[in-house]
Amino acid sequence: MTEKFGKLDVILLTGDFAAHHIAMPADEQDAEKTYALLLETFGYLNQLLASKFPDTLILPAFGNNDSKYHDNPIPDEDAPFFYSYIFNLWFKLLPGNASQLSVEQLQQIYKTFEVGGFYRVDLNDKVSVLSINTLYYDSERTRLDSTGSGVEQMFWLEDQLKTADKNRKFIIIQHVYGGARYNNHPMWFSYPNQMYFELLEKFKDKVIMEVGGHDHFTSMRYHTTKDVLDTSSTAESDDSLFHNILVNPSMTPWYANNPGVSGIEINDQTLVPHNYHATYLNLKKTIDMP
Repeated sequence: MTEKFGKLDVILLTGDFAAHHIAMPADEQDAEKTYALLLETFGYLNQLLASKFPDTLILPAFGNNDSKYHDNPIPDEDAPFFYSYIFNLWFKLLPGNASQLSVEQLQQIYKTFEVGGFYRVDLNDKVSVLSINTLYYDSERTRLDSTGSGVEQMFWLEDQLKTADKNRKFIIIQHVYGGARYNNHPMWFSYPNQMYFELLEKFKDKVIMEVGGHDHFTSMRYHTTKDVLDTSSTAESDDSLFHNILVNPSMTPWYANNPGVSGIEINDQTLVPHNYHATYLNLKKTIDMP
């Protein structure tokens, strides 16, 4: 990646560190065996990231395959160990994070991370990253053994946007992003989805962009403030944009997609994203190679 994109200030990883089917279906009785494999996978990938990007800040978000049960947040009984284990991997054992984040930042990260795997990192005096754990809002969620954290996370998100200094702006990263649909099926429950969109619209001047995952294919999208399906807004004007989102490509070919990575720059003065560039592995050419 450094050969393709040059020096990287920060890497945003939008979830699904584990392969499909490591996280078990919600009714699986034998999930402990694959749960151990999930934890091992996190550890292995952490070692790989540490060796390849020792000087780079790496900020992840949880995907719908990154839990004990697929599409479900970590159960309350497993949460203390799980979030502590992942916190140590991401923020103490990734050398770029350990060296660049202050003790005060790490303490603030841990306060929310131990609650539900969400956190804030200030990149500088103007830009912060908010990583949210969207497993709590996943419409495929069926288990009832994880309580409260999704509500607390939404209030936390609103507070970050509402109380930020006037010059502070945010990049929000997530896996299954607000508004995502599959075959026209909403991927978030309707109430948190509406809350999220209304926060984005209300505080659109505070959000530089969102970065999502899950789709395996990259795309860029935005909403206007007129006739938005995901809010109750009846705004007449459509000249104001919000929910400006970059959906990251996947690094695996699960849906016969070409694996890829992408990069973007943000202007130091205007804080406007620009110079988007991506690179892909052409699977057909790779398979056809002798």
